[in-house]
Amino acid sequence: MPEWKGRVPLTRSHYNERRIKANDREYNAQFRYANNYIKTSKYSIITFLPLNLLEQFQRLANFYFLCLLVLQLIPAISSLTPITTAIPLIGVLALTAVKDAYDDFLVSYLDDLKCTMDAFVFYSIRSGDSTQTNQAPSFP
Repeated sequence: MPEWKGRVPLTRSHYNERRIKANDREYNAQFRYANNYIKTSKYSIITFLPLNLLEQFQRLANFYFLCLLVLQLIPAISSLTPITTAIPLIGVLALTAVKDAYDDFLVSYLDDLKCTMDAFVFYSIRSGDSTQTNQAPSFP
């Protein structure tokens, strides 16, 4: 059994700690910390359809009409055609998807504007650098 000689043994949480030294760029560069990019949009082009449908069918009304549509596909228990339920459901899903896509596009556009805003910087700021601001209207 090793002797610790007054030191605390390292646990898993010690390996996940973030270490930064103020104004020491060489030391901080070895850790490759995340940059300052802001992304608050919910979807990408690839994930829009599956995530949006999942989100919409979590709403009780949409899920109810989906269940009705599935039941109307069985001819033995339904006297109506499935089109009578499918058209309103598809219409509501399409309108909501267009609204969500437009909202997410605006959020993404505003993120890009915020990330490319001109800023008064003396030099490139990295993790651990000391900074001073003077009543700036916006500071990332």
